[in-house]
Amino acid sequence: MADALLQLFYFVRPVMFAYVDVRFFGLGFFEILTILMVGVLFCAFILSSRDSRRGLDRLDIAMICFVIWCAIVTAVQWENSDLKASIKWMLPFVMYLLLRRMVHSDKDFLRYLRNLVLGFAIIVAVNAAAILQGKGLYSINYYTGFERYQGVFKDLHSMAHTIGFSIMLVVIYFGLQRAWRGPGAWRKQRVLMVVSALIVALAVFSLIKSNVRTVMIGLVVFFGVLVWLRNRR
Repeated sequence: MADALLQLFYFVRPVMFAYVDVRFFGLGFFEILTILMVGVLFCAFILSSRDSRRGLDRLDIAMICFVIWCAIVTAVQWENSDLKASIKWMLPFVMYLLLRRMVHSDKDFLRYLRNLVLGFAIIVAVNAAAILQGKGLYSINYYTGFERYQGVFKDLHSMAHTIGFSIMLVVIYFGLQRAWRGPGAWRKQRVLMVVSALIVALAVFSLIKSNVRTVMIGLVVFFGVLVWLRNRR
């Protein structure tokens, strides 16, 4: 049961990046999904085997101290504090600490990473479809007439950075597959290979339509570092 909840968490996480203009009880789409997914994560943690959980190391202790410090500052300065902002600072560390104790092997990590890739496939495909339909227009260059799109995201840079990360994720996933399971491991996942190829193609299209150069430069650096590391062997 814990494994199924974790797979759901990794699959849904990329979809949360989409901007949906709906609110319930003052909470937006992202905040609602965040609450639900954190609940799923805590349930998975409770259901996971205690015997397989790892102990605390220095990194864990540093993160816990930071979370406690944020909580104390928020409580002491309650009248001047922004609770949502404080939660945004603390929540990633709490989630990391929980996930670090539930992913027990390379096999588990690759399986969850695969679900993350599939989740990104949905958001990348929907985003590209929106751009093709002319939706999510961010701006038009006055001199050249070039259209810049933000797609289904809240703003231009959120879209570009998320889409750029999806390309890196695909490369990282298949790189780990090769490193941990051998050069021929990808041949057993041809459907995922096709999905990943579509992710990359649609992601490149979206990046071109966004024209966010920092992400393009980041991808050049990312692939440059990979080539450099490979040539060092």
